[in-house]
Amino acid sequence: MFSPPPEVIPPQDGVVKKDCELHAGTRWLQPWGPQIAAWGTTVLATIGTVISPFAKRLFIMG
Repeated sequence: MFSPPPEVIPPQDGVVKKDCELHAGTRWLQPWGPQIAAWGTTVLATIGTVISPFAKRLFIMG
């Protein structure tokens, strides 16, 4: 288990919380994704994350 720096969810009008979390996850994945893919890491996520484009990006990265 490792704990990389968190991604901040900025307040935005008109965006539901779940969407904000997914956008923050995507921003987090850009710098950290290649590194965690190289380690063969298993990523645990909630069902809301698993059925999203974020999950597709995780799958593509390996």
